[in-house]
Formats: sequence, C-alpha cells, structure tokens
Amino acid sequence: IGSCFSPDTLRLREFAMRNRLPHKWFDLEQDERVEQLLRSLNVAPEDTPVVIWHGEKVLRNPTNAELARVVGLPVPAPVADAAKDVYNLVVVGAGPAGLAASVYGASDGLNTVTLERIAAGGQASTSSRIENYLGFPAGVSGSELAERAVLQAGKFGARILVSAEVTGLGSEAGNHVLRLADGGSVHAR
Repeated sequence: IGSCFSPDTLRLREFAMRNRLPHKWFDLEQDERVEQLLRSLNVAPEDTPVVIWHGEKVLRNPTNAELARVVGLPVPAPVADAAKDVYNLVVVGAGPAGLAASVYGASDGLNTVTLERIAAGGQASTSSRIENYLGFPAGVSGSELAERAVLQAGKFGARILVSAEVTGLGSEAGNHVLRLADGGSVHAR
C-alpha cells in the first residue's frame, strides 16, 4: 500500500515485479478502501508504503533486503556471519554475463556467490524477447533466460543473493572484501 507519488512505493513495486513476486498494489490516492484498511492496521497514511505479508505481517517502508528476507529470497548473511564464508569467486551483478560467470565458475568447482542489487537477470529480464543470445536462435523472453540461468547456476552450487548492493572493495587478512550497502560484507580469495 502506498502513494503513486512515493519513490519508496515505486522502489518496492519494482523489486516485487523484477523478482516475479505475486503481489497487488493499492494506491493511496486512488482506492477509497485503503484508508480504512490502514486504520485497521494502526498505520497512518504518512507511514506508508507498507507491505502486508500473508495478511499478518505488516512491514513499514521495508528495505529491499527486509522484504526479500520475509518472502524467502536469498539475501546476504547477517553481518556477524559474513566472515564465516570465504568464496573462491564473487560475481557482482546477475545480468546474463554475471549469471554465465556464475555457471562457469561453479561448474568448475569454485565456491561461487553472485551479488545482485535488485533481481537476477538484470535489465535483460525485462525484455519480452531476446533474439541475439547464444543458444536461442528462435529467441527467448528475458525472464525465461534469467530463470534458466539461475536454475543452471544453482545446479552447480552457485549462490545468488539479491538485495546485495556492493558499495566498496578492500582487503583483509589476505582476502578480498566486498562491502555491502546494508553494512555487511562478502569475503573472497
């Protein structure tokens, strides 16, 4: 539930659409029933956007990572657990090239993680038809290409984490450290 004029409402709607999460959006300005629904949840209109999960859990303007955790999407580990995993290969971005790198790295036995800010598939996943991608001479939809690549990467053991926005790169104890927007980090050899 949120205003069509709210950047946070737009962000949450885009996150849900790009991750193919079934959802329904109620526009605060267009639907008269929304204010009554918000009152029943003890939420003031100025506290929107809100996400209602399974009619029970009310998230007030959640971050993409908070929403991803609630709906069960793979997200980076909490800060305290991040240093436990040291990956052989970290891929930043889960567009077609990043997903291909994940497949090839994991299929060669590398402990692989792919970090994606919004949704696997990148901008290509929003295309209705891609006709110039290797192996699909008749074309394929962007979302189908992304789904197939995610399945293939998972088959070989690659982890693909959404809401993992990389904001910095450094080193620590002989490893590379990728710093994430939420304060977490990912370590790699």
